[in-house]
Amino acid sequence: MLEIGFGANRGADLLECQARGATIYATDIGQKYVEDFQKNHPDVPAAVANAGTEPLPFGVDYDIVFHRDMIYYLTDAQIGFHFRSVHENLNPGGYLVFQFIEKDLTLATPASASGSYRTDFDTLKAAETDRMFRGETNPLRKLDVDWLIGEATKAGFTLKATKTVIESYTPDETVFRVDRYLLLAK
Repeated sequence: MLEIGFGANRGADLLECQARGATIYATDIGQKYVEDFQKNHPDVPAAVANAGTEPLPFGVDYDIVFHRDMIYYLTDAQIGFHFRSVHENLNPGGYLVFQFIEKDLTLATPASASGSYRTDFDTLKAAETDRMFRGETNPLRKLDVDWLIGEATKAGFTLKATKTVIESYTPDETVFRVDRYLLLAK
């Protein structure tokens, strides 16, 4: 298994896979993340790599390639390169699993303002779609799920499943984040 962009969570997901018996590999664009990880886990192959411009390292084929909160930092052309590179380095029947933030939803008032802490689906459907990370200079961009599936299909993948997770993102529960997961098979 290869995790791309493991540094933000210090490889916790990757190490959980190892604890369950997987042979693991790690890449991140951050040199410091890779160095720190290698100090603590010298037995795990880890490398600095840019998933949008460099082929996957280590010279092995993977059963699973996983990444979270990474793909929206790539340009459209880099996403195409990334999908092709992963597809070329997966074993037959292998999987690419990834997550991205689809959108944020902002409520005009917190649910608790009505005296109840319930937030129902109709309230979320009526929420304003907002840009992510308001006020920050984070280069994160919104990606369309159908476009991503189309690009993955062009690279040779077959969509196996999607999953959507909606959770409150602020203490007053006025902003909800919509995370999307895609499971693609070679």
